[in-house]
Amino acid sequence: MPTIYLTHSQTRAAGTAVRAKAALADYVKLTNNWQLVTIPLSVFTKQGLDATQLSGFEVVFEHGKGSGVFWLDNVRIGVAGAPQAEQRVVYLTDQAQANLALHLPDVSRWQARANVSWLGAPTTGIGPATLSLYSAPWLQQPGVYAGSLVVTSATGQTETITVHLTVTQASTPAAQLFLPLVRR
Repeated sequence: MPTIYLTHSQTRAAGTAVRAKAALADYVKLTNNWQLVTIPLSVFTKQGLDATQLSGFEVVFEHGKGSGVFWLDNVRIGVAGAPQAEQRVVYLTDQAQANLALHLPDVSRWQARANVSWLGAPTTGIGPATLSLYSAPWLQQPGVYAGSLVVTSATGQTETITVHLTVTQASTPAAQLFLPLVRR
């Protein structure tokens, strides 16, 4: 299991640095699934790290032998509570849908807002969720379009998902509603 190191340089002239570490095994058991791992910044600052002067981030496999693959994504240093989307860039074609996981560290409320009319998604939710993004490119001419969905947590922190839409043919919304009816 790797060790995470954060470093800050005390002075450039002296060439000294503080290197603080945290064993990842203390915070997560690796599985075959993506996981949200939170390591308190105080673990590093208690070792003398000045979090306002960070100059390095390392993942080091130091002890023992082993094999396999280990993936890190969307690493953040900041306040807990920020929403994290499984993907930050999504590609859609014509009328399409994409599902992506939205991770939050607790069961707090969140809101989502698109900046373009052709992009839809749930507008509110509570805690971790599956976001179903969909495109409704009515009256859009063939071409490539870009929009974004901003997810805001209850604490005001945001995650932006960029959505690229390719329209291959112009379409119009349905003009009639068909309802199956049965008389009894």
